[in-house]
Amino acid sequence: MNLFQERLRKIFQGRNGPDGFGRFILLLSVLLSLIQIFYKSRVFYVLSWLLFIYVFFRMFSKNIWKRQKENQQFYQWFSPVIQKYTLWIQKIKNRRTYRYLKCPKCKQEIRVPKGKGKIRIHCPKCKEIFESKS
Repeated sequence: MNLFQERLRKIFQGRNGPDGFGRFILLLSVLLSLIQIFYKSRVFYVLSWLLFIYVFFRMFSKNIWKRQKENQQFYQWFSPVIQKYTLWIQKIKNRRTYRYLKCPKCKQEIRVPKGKGKIRIHCPKCKEIFESKS
């Protein structure tokens, strides 16, 4: 195993390697391939292969600065989606112990403990005080 890792390290030395944008494009390529299986369209087939080739171009590119800039732009565009997804997952995990309420004034989402009856809530954003059942 160490020999394989060492060879990979030598291959990618001075190259960009895999990054977040590359993984996203690879996932998109796989999804297009799966769509192509069901719809039998050459457009999906060609697009999936073009994206797959572009992933390898990015991985083996020696223009690291340009690839990092592309990756940074991708994360600037994609980070709101990631934040909403992680908040949604957190809400699902905490649904038995916490309840999420919105402030009537500023619409800030506030997490309160579940099963405490009627409680007074202080909004941390606008300092509004309101009552709600938890």
